[in-house]
Amino acid sequence: MIKKIMLLFTMLAIGLSVSVKADDSNDFARAGQKYPPVEVTNMKIGQDKFTVKIYDNGYVIPYVNNVEQNFNFEKDKEKNKKKPSFRADGKGYYTVQLHRPLEESDTIRLKIAADGNVYLGTAVYRSKAAVEKEEAERREEREKDRNESLYERYVKYDNSKSWKTKVSDPFRNTWGNFTSWVQNLFK
Repeated sequence: MIKKIMLLFTMLAIGLSVSVKADDSNDFARAGQKYPPVEVTNMKIGQDKFTVKIYDNGYVIPYVNNVEQNFNFEKDKEKNKKKPSFRADGKGYYTVQLHRPLEESDTIRLKIAADGNVYLGTAVYRSKAAVEKEEAERREEREKDRNESLYERYVKYDNSKSWKTKVSDPFRNTWGNFTSWVQNLFK
């Protein structure tokens, strides 16, 4: 009876512990370097705005496909006209308003500057599918280059052997295999 109850609780625990992963295929991912540190929320295909978390009172200048996105304006007191404001609030949050909704082919660049308008770097974002495809292609290319270099090293090594070594190697290998087989028989 106790075994049945334990089995029932185990099955219940397994059933409740199944986690559901959200569909993030529409998300954008950071491509390339990881500096400056930036947190982006709600950057998805079809969205026309997203939020960026950077340094307190830092600056974010957003570009989509190399087109500057400037919707936030602040009044310039000296010239008495409006100028684009890319400054984050006191907690470091800045909402980027886009000219149009994001598409899968878009490339988003965020130029980041500190409070004193010191340029810190650029964060580049692309759709996750595009980033994963590029990483897979790079991995394939590295693997291919590695295999080619190993093969070239082997051919170079093989060509550097004398004819005596080339003839004696197969016999030496066969003899070693035979003796290890015999040793394993009598263990």
